[in-house]
Amino acid sequence: MKQPASLLALSLSLLLCLIGLAEAIGGFMLLQEDGSPFFVVIGAGTIVSGALAAPRPFLAAGVYGLVVAVTAAWSFAEVGGDPAQLAPRVLLPAVLWGLVMLRAVTRFRGNRYARSLGSRENGR
Repeated sequence: MKQPASLLALSLSLLLCLIGLAEAIGGFMLLQEDGSPFFVVIGAGTIVSGALAAPRPFLAAGVYGLVVAVTAAWSFAEVGGDPAQLAPRVLLPAVLWGLVMLRAVTRFRGNRYARSLGSRENGR
C-alpha cells in the first residue's frame, strides 16, 4: 500500500517547482534579449524534478542530478576553476540535490521498513 507524501516531501516539491519557475521565467527574459537558453532549460529541469520529488523521489534525484551536473559544467566553462566564482553558481543547487537525495533515501528506507512490518504481521 502506498503511503501519501509527507508535508516535508510536498514542501521540497513546491520549493523546487518555485525555484525552477523563477529560473525559467528569468531565462526566458534573458533569451528575449539574445541570451542563452541555459536558464530556461535548467528551470524546466528543476520544475520536472520538483513535480517528481514527492511521488517519485528516485526519478527526481536523477533529473535534478542532471540539472546540477549541467549547471556545474556550464559554470566551470563560464568562470574557469576559480572557487570564489564557482561557489555561488554551484553550491545552492548541490545542497538542494542533497535534499532531493535525502528524500529518495528516506523513502526507500521507509518502504523497506513498512514491507518488513507487513511480512511480520502476516506471519512470514
